[in-house]
Amino acid sequence: MKIASPHCGLSPESNSGGETYEREILKNMAQLGVQFEIILAKDKLYPEGISQFHIHRLPIRKGLRWYVSNFVWPFYLKKIEKTYGFDLLRIHSLRFTGPGVLWFNRWGGRKYPIVAHFHHIDPDPYNFIDRWVAKCSDHLITVSEFSKSQMVDQYQVPREKITVIPNGISNEYHPKSKSKELTDKYGISNHKVVLFLGGLKKRKKLFLLIDVFREVKKQYPKNLKLIIAGSGPLEDSLKAYALKTQENPGIIFTGYIQENQKVDLYNLCDVYVFPTELEGFGFGPAEAMACGKPVVASKVGALHEVVDDNYVGYLSNNSVDDFARKILKLLLNEKECVQFGKNARKKILEKYQWPDVAKRTLQTYEAIIRNHEASRA
Repeated sequence: MKIASPHCGLSPESNSGGETYEREILKNMAQLGVQFEIILAKDKLYPEGISQFHIHRLPIRKGLRWYVSNFVWPFYLKKIEKTYGFDLLRIHSLRFTGPGVLWFNRWGGRKYPIVAHFHHIDPDPYNFIDRWVAKCSDHLITVSEFSKSQMVDQYQVPREKITVIPNGISNEYHPKSKSKELTDKYGISNHKVVLFLGGLKKRKKLFLLIDVFREVKKQYPKNLKLIIAGSGPLEDSLKAYALKTQENPGIIFTGYIQENQKVDLYNLCDVYVFPTELEGFGFGPAEAMACGKPVVASKVGALHEVVDDNYVGYLSNNSVDDFARKILKLLLNEKECVQFGKNARKKILEKYQWPDVAKRTLQTYEAIIRNHEASRA
């Protein structure tokens, strides 16, 4: 099978959820023999050494705005079609690649099957574009039952047109000894550690987390640190808020974290925390679980599908008191903390493996192609 995929990015150095998904799903499908015709901006990185990846470069250094990129994709898809051919068109972003793919296929008089991938719906004034692309695609693949329900309820896409295939977690995420380099760097060798790792943006509710940690410290009698790992637009204001709310906040901000540094950070912590107002899957909690860590996460979006309450950790209603109480339950009960961590890793190994995700995705593509060919017969 050969698939054409205009692309915004699949860098091996990125730890954003969407780009991680794209990188890993394409890599693992390539191992099953799928060939990809990938269109990327000139300086965008991609996993090298994969013979199934055929990269077509745009003559620009970075990505394009969605209202520009969609005028570019049809031209390159036409060139690829003429020289290499393909069996299926893949949309990895409803807005950034979807309109261009549809214009190439429908208005160009072509009849390739189109599969769009989708993670969750954010409140956005341009959602009408995503809705249109979703309805015009032949099929959608999403990562959770929550996201599927969003698509059905908000975009009125027929339920039978959507397949749920949860994300995978790389085998690089596993339990290991604490890094002495990092424990020395952050001065935490004799501390319990609560960790958040992710983007420092509004949706992650990190001001709430700082308030939560202040309450936890009032009630926890031993040495305790909160590590907020990652970068983003709120980094400076979060640092200022941490200092403003406490003289000795006990909060460490790491700044930007590369993909290959994440495993050591997860393994520093005793409890992973994930306050958020919306999540289509939750890579952070799942990666921490793969490292054998219990999780306290918001009871929103798809997180209840990943974080089994009272089994791998706890789900919180996002109030300061409730979040703090559940973190304390784990910090004060080492036996439960260890058992939840074991349960968490077991669930990841059983349910969230990239080879399985790739196999199910390929089976879905094959079914769409068969249905498409049958409808044209």
